[in-house]
Amino acid sequence: MEKSMAWLKIAALGAAWAMVGAAQADVPTSREYKVLLKPALFADHPKNASNAYLADLKAALVSAGFDRSVDGSFAKDKERTVRFYDSPGSCQLRAQSYSFRERVSDKRESTLKFRSTSQSAAAGVTITGSESGADSKFEMDKTASATAYSRSTKQNFSNGKNLNKMKDVTDLYPVATGLGIVRDDPLVVVGGLSIWEKTYDGPDSDLGQQGADFTVSLWYLNENDSTPVVAEASFTVEASGGDFTNKVTQRSELIFNTMTQMSSWTAPAAIPKTNWVYQYDPSFCSTSQGVSTEASALAQPF
Repeated sequence: MEKSMAWLKIAALGAAWAMVGAAQADVPTSREYKVLLKPALFADHPKNASNAYLADLKAALVSAGFDRSVDGSFAKDKERTVRFYDSPGSCQLRAQSYSFRERVSDKRESTLKFRSTSQSAAAGVTITGSESGADSKFEMDKTASATAYSRSTKQNFSNGKNLNKMKDVTDLYPVATGLGIVRDDPLVVVGGLSIWEKTYDGPDSDLGQQGADFTVSLWYLNENDSTPVVAEASFTVEASGGDFTNKVTQRSELIFNTMTQMSSWTAPAAIPKTNWVYQYDPSFCSTSQGVSTEASALAQPF
């Protein structure tokens, strides 16, 4: 119990740190718009289904008065294993608005991300990787349920690196503003989930000064499953220095609103992917002392 209280105090201090010096927030240089779709529609032939979705989206955009085109078609991009890690019971990362994700394909990649509905909170965070070539970004994520801002850093790391203690997170990311952990607490795959992910990309649209790149991401519980458990369509718009023109913003919002209104495809009751992972086994975020952290860890809208 004392250990649990200690890290909760650290977490409270960390949350305060995230707000320090953020009176004038940095501007996100990437915007990602995400819509959750009905997984059953992608059973058996996901590439064909992705392009059927694209055809319907193009038609809906014409009806909505979109003054640009969406070009290209979906083709398979990546297949990989995705795992999220946290401390069982206390969910120390989730409780502090952080997430730690591993992706494994022909290489092993980790990402540490801080996400908040407050732009200034995310802007006040610095995350530094331990490896040369670590890639950091500040982005806006928009879903039907919330707009969030995130600071993240990703890097490749060794196949021989064990992930079983909370200190492994801070070994990989020695600077993470406000993150307080109990270093020797266990680090475990959230919900025991090793997700098999397939992504499809290819379509794009010229929005003016910037362009939109479209992706379909499908999550499966097992590599050989025919029907995904999560399906998401998204598009990303990037601007160096965060210089998004009004026209680009207006066109992005029109595409997003059109996507959310495609009722034959959308899954309005579905929850964002990180939330889905944490809710897969709700007992993962319950302390052994019977004091549940589930409400605080899972109430986040992302």
